[in-house]
Amino acid sequence: MARFKNDEAAKKALAHTIKLADAKTEDFDTVFYVGGHGPMWDLAESPISIALIEFFYNSGKPVALVCHAPGTLRHVTYKGEPLVKGKRVTGFTNSEEEEVQLTNVVPFLVEDELMRLGAIFEKVRNWEPFSIVDGRLVTGQNPASSTIAAKNLLKVVAAEPMKERAPFHQPEQEIFKAVLPEDIDWKPYAAFQHSVSLAIVGQSSEKGPYVIRVKVPRGVKLMPHKHPEDRIYTVISGIFYIGLGDQFDAEKLVAYPPGAVIILPGNTSHFHWAKSGDYISQVTAIGPLSTHPTFTG
Repeated sequence: MARFKNDEAAKKALAHTIKLADAKTEDFDTVFYVGGHGPMWDLAESPISIALIEFFYNSGKPVALVCHAPGTLRHVTYKGEPLVKGKRVTGFTNSEEEEVQLTNVVPFLVEDELMRLGAIFEKVRNWEPFSIVDGRLVTGQNPASSTIAAKNLLKVVAAEPMKERAPFHQPEQEIFKAVLPEDIDWKPYAAFQHSVSLAIVGQSSEKGPYVIRVKVPRGVKLMPHKHPEDRIYTVISGIFYIGLGDQFDAEKLVAYPPGAVIILPGNTSHFHWAKSGDYISQVTAIGPLSTHPTFTG
């Protein structure tokens, strides 16, 4: 504490912390999650935290977590699998939780959860310093492990300078390319008999960003349906009509001209009608793409 009180830079940094949502991953070489029981309730379930860790790891940057913080990895994935699956990790043990008499208070036990996800959980006696490094993942068992985990993290960062790390690219985005209008190969979209679509970038059937274009012929109605993923529509040509609800109701349709951008939250029931002619819309979203009919009439 005395050292902290004499460190003006540290005091200034603590007094002006930013929200996690405002943190830019490109501004940092690594992320270090300290312990405490709190992360098990908030960070473990935070979409912002989950995305942050995934971005750091996918970008070739190391990630470190100590004590209860490894529990925040419970929803973090890598290539479609739990990040910790098959990796050597440690964290606050069941016996340590029992000693502090919070076994029946915490939402889950770190040791049990990591093992459930397929991790190779290792530990030493309660309260002794212990840290594991498995590739870009650094974990520490308990509060006493903070120093050794931090030192291990610094070694990983030093061994993998940022400038030498290969940049992370989404599928099919590792090289420069362009798709010209005349090169578009329209293919049937199974969810709707009369509409056609083409995946231009990414694999829409897999987890990750994708861009597709949907072309609907004049007069075709797309009955109420929903998609689990959030979507951003851009009208490319024609007039794009969209209405919200589980029943097709022409009076609810709103017309949008070319160039318009429409944001559609996931699981919002909606419908379309190529009322005034053919239209083409472009959809940008995070896959996998899925369509569920909601028409009840």
